[in-house]
Amino acid sequence: MKYASTAISFLLWLMQTNSVIVEATNANVNGNGNANGNKDSTQGTCSNDDSNGNDNCHQPPPISYRETCQYYLAPSSIPNAGFGIYTTKAIPPDTPLTQIADAPSIILTDVELHNKNSQGEGTDTEIIWNHDNYFWDGTGQGEFEAKVVEESVMTFGAVCNYHTYLKNVKPSSCEYDDGITSRASKSPGMGAYSYQMGYLFSSTRGIEAGEEIFCDYGEEWLDGREYLSDVAREEEYITAAEIVQKTLLGLKGEEDVSDAVFRTVKSVVHHLDPRVSSVLPDNQEDYSGLERIVAEGTRTGTSMDSDSEALASESESESETLDSDIDRHSHLWLRQSISDSEVESESESEAESNEAIEMELAKKTLTARSLTWIQSNGKCLDNLIPQRSTLPHAGRGAFAQRFIPKGASIVPLPLLQIMDYTILDVFDYGVDEDGDPRRHRIVHGDDDDDDYEDDDDDDNEDDEEVPRGSQLVVNYCLSHPETTMYMCPQTNGILMNHCSNRTDTDQFNAYGGDCDKYNSNPDPNHQGANAELVWGMDWDPDTEDWLKMTVTEIEVEVKKGRRGLSFDVIAKRDIYPGDEVCFNICVMICDDLCVCVGY
Repeated sequence: MKYASTAISFLLWLMQTNSVIVEATNANVNGNGNANGNKDSTQGTCSNDDSNGNDNCHQPPPISYRETCQYYLAPSSIPNAGFGIYTTKAIPPDTPLTQIADAPSIILTDVELHNKNSQGEGTDTEIIWNHDNYFWDGTGQGEFEAKVVEESVMTFGAVCNYHTYLKNVKPSSCEYDDGITSRASKSPGMGAYSYQMGYLFSSTRGIEAGEEIFCDYGEEWLDGREYLSDVAREEEYITAAEIVQKTLLGLKGEEDVSDAVFRTVKSVVHHLDPRVSSVLPDNQEDYSGLERIVAEGTRTGTSMDSDSEALASESESESETLDSDIDRHSHLWLRQSISDSEVESESESEAESNEAIEMELAKKTLTARSLTWIQSNGKCLDNLIPQRSTLPHAGRGAFAQRFIPKGASIVPLPLLQIMDYTILDVFDYGVDEDGDPRRHRIVHGDDDDDDYEDDDDDDNEDDEEVPRGSQLVVNYCLSHPETTMYMCPQTNGILMNHCSNRTDTDQFNAYGGDCDKYNSNPDPNHQGANAELVWGMDWDPDTEDWLKMTVTEIEVEVKKGRRGLSFDVIAKRDIYPGDEVCFNICVMICDDLCVCVGY
């Protein structure tokens, strides 16, 4: 077998291991399923910090390794919606999807402000990125960091799609935690990684094995995007279910009803509400499954009026398309059926029947995916869990929560593009006499000492506006020295830190932690990083096409709101539960040097 030797080595390792419990160092999970970074007083005493600047008091309770993958990234069940997340195990209502937030979230502050010129008018650089479709409004502690806060939420917050009726998870913001690195240590890692613990997602209803995970963006997210104006909203599924109820009840007892009847109903509704019509079936086969649901909840003594029965009878002989002069009476009947819910009180059985029909109509908008299909066509998303990195000053790291054999995929990295990294520059700002923001400028003095101050002399050509720093997201993106484009991963692969074969004994050059442990192995094949990046062409069909584009051509696509390019993280050797997963950012990929901007 392909992995026979690695399986044997894994079993030997497991026999020597007393436990498969690992301490999670980035979050606690309390009884309510909410994550926090508070010290657990039951864990005994601890020192405030060590020589690496780590705060040893942040030791949350242990979490359990999970032996098999549950969440997969695969083509969405919503047509033309890119990728989505699937669960291969059933999830009960009100249940956290993961034990802790699977990755930190990244705050961006006042991006538009920092791209305005010194007079506060216009922009120095056009903001070209596809992050707008993925940002969340900053919440929790993040909302206090600036006037305008946007948040990049990894995995479930980035690649989870939205269905207006089938939404099934909700996020809970985890606490802000700046205690991993001690403030007293003067560590270079201070401020270099996100202190936002991320989000813990929980089910809002029972989720079936094989079902896609759907977040709730809010229908206003659709309203602001003209190209999504035809997408049915939740209320329209409710209305469509009522029409199905009345149609089927009106045809009860009829035999050999042709598809023309259902096409007529759908076409008439289209003239009244195209979005309602879009989710109505138009043939007998699609109605058959709904008929069973209606029969189980049939109301006693309920029937369509004689005019409606006449319409149904006449519809059998109508053509497949409806002429522009549709019978006014049929309009009135369908208008009445659309508004009946507002004037009639329904029994409990009716309501349950309607809800079941609504669910079926919503599911018919999706492409069915089997568990076998998901596991064959998807990429595992939960091989990694966040913990405090073993590497000094590195903040959090990525740790394997199950055995990953050499050559296997560890985590997919779908990428978003930022076309010009200068839009992430951050400037010092003050306010002018009118209270409007005004950028501080560097004033050049005769003693060659530069200082930031408000300079009202706009004619001083020697004064400059230079950034104080960059948005934190640069530490989580990849780039190349010969381009201004950044590529930003959208899964918890952002947790991976850098490790190479360097073995300097100098404490400022050695990596420490698991990286030094790997490098101490006499076998060169087991030294350095245990993971590597490859282009994700085997699972993301857009990657191959985008790799043939110039940067200018990619920019055109990004302006349209599209994304492309993906990496796959591959195990260079067997990885065991609890190993920190690192990669070497200075490796050759397709004959190009891929340089990590941060990490």
